[in-house]
Amino acid sequence: MTAEVRRYHTIVKDVVISGRLKFGIIQPIQETDQIPIQRRFFSGGYDSNRGYRLDYLGPRSPSGDPLGGDTVVEGNVQLRVPLYKKFRAVGFFDFGNVYFKASDIDLGRLKYAVGAASATSPPSAPWAFISPSHQPHQPRTDTLRVHFTIGRLFRRCH
Repeated sequence: MTAEVRRYHTIVKDVVISGRLKFGIIQPIQETDQIPIQRRFFSGGYDSNRGYRLDYLGPRSPSGDPLGGDTVVEGNVQLRVPLYKKFRAVGFFDFGNVYFKASDIDLGRLKYAVGAASATSPPSAPWAFISPSHQPHQPRTDTLRVHFTIGRLFRRCH
């Protein structure tokens, strides 16, 4: 089961704040003890927590490979401000984590990232910075993440 809520609010003309909150849980059924890795949740990267590498959040093997989990919590808040014609500046705050089992959920272990992006009618180029108080124990080179995407993280549904 996955539930996701998105909200868009125009503060003043062309200044939009948007938010997204996602919660997902998967449980084994019948004789299955564990969810297969290809069915587990993964998080991190340009479409979830932009301050982290693709699938970086959550449980990892001793060699550093993502293991995924049975539960995911993700969220984003972003402010989009017009600068010139179709060029927009975007500030964002992302949070989330993946938990191996639902019983492992601990909102105190959420990982955060803040950053800025340029946005036009596609493409966009966000830059994300990992909040220093929540850095993984990785080399200093892991504190900046740059993603180049075509399209937007938040799409308005019609």
